[in-house]
Order: sequence, then C-alpha cells, then structure tokens
Amino acid sequence: MVPLQVLWTRVGQHAANGTSLAAIAPLTLVGTAVYALAQGGHIAWRLVLPLTIGSVIGAPLGARSASRLPERDLRRVVAVVIAVAGLKQLIFPG
Repeated sequence: MVPLQVLWTRVGQHAANGTSLAAIAPLTLVGTAVYALAQGGHIAWRLVLPLTIGSVIGAPLGARSASRLPERDLRRVVAVVIAVAGLKQLIFPG
C-alpha cells in the first residue's frame, strides 16, 4: 500500500506511512471477524494478547521514529523492509 501511494499518487512518504497505518485497523477488525466466523477459520487466540501488547507499545514508538526521519531516509527504510520481506518469502515460502 505504501509504495503505491508514493509512486502512483505522489503522496509523501510520511503521509503514505500514516495513511497505511490508519487503514490497517479497520481492515484488521473486519478481516478477523470474517475469518473467525468462517467455517474452519482458525485463529491462534493464545497469540492475540502478546501481539496486541507488542503492537500497542511498538506502534507509537515506530510512528515517532518514522516522523523524525527525513523523507529520503524513511523511503530507504521502507524499501529495505519490503525487500527483506520479499526475500524471506522467496527463500522460506509459507
């Protein structure tokens, strides 16, 4: 979502990151509800609390850190994270 905003709509990197984060919450809630109610939907509920706590702590720290980075540096960080995630999927799919 972030690269498309930056490349196609010419939104600045900081605004694209913030917009992406704002879109994640409602998408996550709806997706979780649909998946949990679907026949055979499996959710590892024992992981929900630790992941939620980590997100509540990590999100403000990450957002604060990102807001302090110059646009160019933030763009590079996002590119590296996407590249690492892509390589991980190529090397260890699934």
